[in-house]
Amino acid sequence: MIEIIFSDSACGSLKMAQKSAEEQNRLEWENSVPLSGNTKDVFGFHLMLSVGDIANDDFIGGRQNR
Repeated sequence: MIEIIFSDSACGSLKMAQKSAEEQNRLEWENSVPLSGNTKDVFGFHLMLSVGDIANDDFIGGRQNR
């Protein structure tokens, strides 16, 4: 993404803020704790809940019509 700034002061401030955010992300990544578990314990329960219209009162019917 390109950021276009029309002020030198604002440009410098944005650059400093981005560098600070990058440093914060790096520190969070370094201090993160890996999740425990086993891939054999993961099960996908596919209900296709992301498909269909959810705006109507007939929630299930709107998804079944899809």
